[in-house]
Amino acid sequence: MTSRIARPLSLMTAALLAAGTLSACASSDSNPVGLPTSPASPSAPPTTTTPATPAPTTPANGTIAGTDPGVACDTILPQATVDTVATGFSAREQFSPADPTVKDVITAGGTLCAWESESGGFSIEMAVITLNDDAVPTATAQYLDKGTPTTLFTADAASFTVQDRADLAQAIKGNTWIVMSSAVFATDAEAAPLMNQALRSF
Repeated sequence: MTSRIARPLSLMTAALLAAGTLSACASSDSNPVGLPTSPASPSAPPTTTTPATPAPTTPANGTIAGTDPGVACDTILPQATVDTVATGFSAREQFSPADPTVKDVITAGGTLCAWESESGGFSIEMAVITLNDDAVPTATAQYLDKGTPTTLFTADAASFTVQDRADLAQAIKGNTWIVMSSAVFATDAEAAPLMNQALRSF
């Protein structure tokens, strides 16, 4: 009796062991060899940021340069026009200007014209230059904009500045920059006949 019961139990045990082994194999090899695997999702491409282009800046102290306009002083400002504002003034070929702005225009490449009273106590200083294209906005910002704007001069930009010894009239027409300094005019209206005559030459 003992041997007949033991054999079926042995067979049952073997069957259970075989089933457990197959189950373990199936769970450990869920992707049999030869079957394609799902490709990994591609990662998003890295984003690139384009740097902003900086806005151009105007130098605080730009360069002003130009050339002599090549027009004679008595053509720019005839003696008859000078006489209407300052009687007894004569043209001077040898003259040392005193006004800083007049000096700057000459240094930049301009020409000097001057008229002086018979006594030598008063003068009209005028500097004229044909500015380089890139120097026009610089001259306007650094010089004309420091004065009081005026519409009495027939120019693209104009100003008048009251100074201690001699007042200053300035005008830019196209690339031509004209600067006048004198004590004979105290307002832009008094300087207008001289400045507008000079502007008509350009």
